[in-house]
Amino acid sequence: TIISHMDIVYVPTMIGEFEISGLKKVTDEILRQNTKLGGIFITKYQNETDSELIGQLREALQDRMLNAIIPFSNTVRKSQMEGLPLEAYFDKHKVPCIGNAWKVVNAYNDLTCEIVKEIMSMTYLKELKENGK
Repeated sequence: TIISHMDIVYVPTMIGEFEISGLKKVTDEILRQNTKLGGIFITKYQNETDSELIGQLREALQDRMLNAIIPFSNTVRKSQMEGLPLEAYFDKHKVPCIGNAWKVVNAYNDLTCEIVKEIMSMTYLKELKENGK
């Protein structure tokens, strides 16, 4: 599978019974392919219905769950239908750079920063180990 060609995999998941029950199968397959599970992150999050499940999921996954959470957004689907990244979609439709509309963009930026920071840390630790420090 393609997973065997990767060094590290990050898994997006929604909060739902089927999605959560399928995580074990996905993570087991990643580990079976001798690939590192970088982490799991939540997408399409809706505060009013998902907050309790987030706590349970964090408890179960511990350090495998990333902090960044991507909120639900109809705008994501609209931007995909137009074949545009979110920021380009917002620019095209003159959406101001403030308020709830940009919440999803900020969440993706947070996710990117979290993943980059983790990868940089792993790279640094690998270099230390290789240099005998």
